[in-house]
Amino acid sequence: WWWALGAYVGFARVYFWCHFVADVVCGYGVGAGAALAVASLSAGGAKLEWWHPLLATPPFVLMMKALKRLQKRAHDRHR
Repeated sequence: WWWALGAYVGFARVYFWCHFVADVVCGYGVGAGAALAVASLSAGGAKLEWWHPLLATPPFVLMMKALKRLQKRAHDRHR
C-alpha cells in the first residue's frame, strides 16, 4: 500500500502549492524505482542490515546537492 501513501502525499504537495505536478510525478518515479531496486536486491527487505541506509546516505546527499545546483542555475537563467 506504500504506492497509495506516495500518491496521497504527492496530491497534497500539489494541492497546497508546495510543488508543481511534474516535480511530484518525477519524485514519485524516483522513489518508487529506488524502493523496487532495494526490494529486488534484498529479497523483499529480508536481507537488509541496519547499516545499509547509512551506506546509501552519502550518494543521496551528493545527488540532492547537484540537483539543487542545477535548479538554481535554471532559475537564474529565467530571470
